[in-house]
Amino acid sequence: MLYLPRLRAQRAPGLTHAIAPAAAACALERAVLAALGQRRPHLLNHLVDQAGPQAFAQALAALDARQMMDVLCLLEDAPRAAVCAHLPPSARRRWPTAQAPRPRGWRGLLQRTFI
Repeated sequence: MLYLPRLRAQRAPGLTHAIAPAAAACALERAVLAALGQRRPHLLNHLVDQAGPQAFAQALAALDARQMMDVLCLLEDAPRAAVCAHLPPSARRRWPTAQAPRPRGWRGLLQRTFI
């Protein structure tokens, strides 16, 4: 049985993005957001073990890019690799947007054209 902690629809101190689930979020997505809001890596690892890497990856794909990156950073190495292997390509394409903004001007245009 999947253990789901209570979700607080608040912003955790020190975070720059919202920790509130979408209206039609699944139970696993809500549990992931609750564990992320409380910064509990052991709970995230437990959720991966309990739900499986494929279901966990589908729940991560529904999150923001920054939330997805935060969850992946909190996971241990083995569960992170298993989850990353099951992430859909659309979720993988969002990773660069979470890391740094694109340069503007002619340099940004060249990078977007040739990369």
